[in-house]
Amino acid sequence: MTEKKLGQTMGRGDFFKWGFQSIKEKTIEGALKSLNNVNTLASLTEEKWEKVALLEQLSERPKSVFLKGVSFYIVLVGQDVKAYKTVCPVDAKQLQWQEHLQRFHCLHCKTSFNLEGQIVEAQTASQMQESRVKWEEGIIYLNLD
Repeated sequence: MTEKKLGQTMGRGDFFKWGFQSIKEKTIEGALKSLNNVNTLASLTEEKWEKVALLEQLSERPKSVFLKGVSFYIVLVGQDVKAYKTVCPVDAKQLQWQEHLQRFHCLHCKTSFNLEGQIVEAQTASQMQESRVKWEEGIIYLNLD
């Protein structure tokens, strides 16, 4: 039995060779497309870290940082670095740092938080909105996701 390929006559062995080669090419092509999709997905889910400060600049007194339209407080708590959005989780008003009381305070709803973002005074159970922070070689990075 013979088949024609591009005007040529093929033997049975050539036909099977051609078929296996086609399958192999399609499999490799499909694998490359899948790998490309995985790389695209990985780049979409890649975390976005932004440099915001140097570790030596931080203390137990919060620093205010404005990044990509969002305001954050960054503070050194013991040996850890914390970052919080500067808006009150209760009413979305601006939180103020009260140096004499060592706490964040919302003038509107009267809610207060300590340096660790936990409630000191409030009529609600909401905590400050903490953002992920990392530091490498003395540089502080903030995750915007």
